Amino acid sequence: MKLRPLTSLILLPCLMAIITGCEAPSRTEMKSEFVEVATDLNSSGVIAKSEKPVLVDFFSSTSGHCDSVSAIVDELAIKYHDKMKFVRVNGDENPSLTKTYQVDSFPTLRVFSQKNKSIMPLLGLRDKMQVEDYIKKALLTIEQQ
Repeated sequence: MKLRPLTSLILLPCLMAIITGCEAPSRTEMKSEFVEVATDLNSSGVIAKSEKPVLVDFFSSTSGHCDSVSAIVDELAIKYHDKMKFVRVNGDENPSLTKTYQVDSFPTLRVFSQKNKSIMPLLGLRDKMQVEDYIKKALLTIEQQ
């Protein structure tokens, strides 16, 4: 079977992972300068102690949609880090948080004001423009409170 060069570039990492038994890094393992990984939002003070609104990316490690949205969040965190704090929570590992914040599906983005008030969540797979619009509307809503 003859593979085209582009197909080889796509398949090679997958084949190497299968052969070596390695998995792609999860979202919690990926490092982002502007996105903090949290296992608790209140007692650790992630939301309460923040001087800026906090966007929480609730994700599941088994969802490809979550990887897509988290990558967008990583990208937008670079642009909006001066206006908003970005936090990532693995819903699979923190079911009590998903219950507390009524997260029923992944991915879910939720913005909290400094007063711990939640802005309407953004659910499901979204493109960069939709996530950025959500951030802008959340910031505007918080300013008007």
